[in-house]
Amino acid sequence: MESKIIKKLSVNFDKEIIVERVLIDKEIVQMHQNRLTELYKDLPENEKISKIDQSLRDIILKDNFFNKIMEFIVPYYEFDISKKDLDENIKTLKQNFPQRKDDILNQIAERSIQKALIFKDLQKQFNLTLTEKQIEENLSQSASNIGENFEKIKADKERYDSLASLLQDEYIISFLLSKFPLRVNLPYDWQTHQIMLFRVPKQQADADATIIDNSSEEKK
Repeated sequence: MESKIIKKLSVNFDKEIIVERVLIDKEIVQMHQNRLTELYKDLPENEKISKIDQSLRDIILKDNFFNKIMEFIVPYYEFDISKKDLDENIKTLKQNFPQRKDDILNQIAERSIQKALIFKDLQKQFNLTLTEKQIEENLSQSASNIGENFEKIKADKERYDSLASLLQDEYIISFLLSKFPLRVNLPYDWQTHQIMLFRVPKQQADADATIIDNSSEEKK
């Protein structure tokens, strides 16, 4: 990657991160739901639905905290974003999210590069690199959970490296979530409130939960 950090300040990790409005990206949640449906496919229907809903709530809340953290951290850095990196990221995003507008893809691509640079800086600063043994143990357990053969995953170098990279990112995300004091300031108990996109129509969603439906925006 040609992009780089050209200036940074010391991050204030004592800053309390507060989630006061839940932002939900319908496309991303759909991807998570598909993955969880496959993961829990052998469970009885009622238990499967309960597991999926609980996991989705946890993922959505975690993503909201992480996004808040990144909003806070980014201004501590100054970046030199290369056009080549930006164009490559936009190209990949267009393949994964063909319905999204160019200006939205550009913003996402820039944030993705900023995130990668910040993660690289944090990885070095706080020694957050997973060992090969840790990666293999995690991937082996994940493969077992969904009934896949770990040796086949390991033999596919491109897939293995991609999964290892995702694990490394998750490790840094977990570090950030543990580093800041976190607080939910919502008028309901998030763990029991039913706000799943596939149960509650968009117009009935609570005012404190914003559903980002990019497909509907494209149709306007």
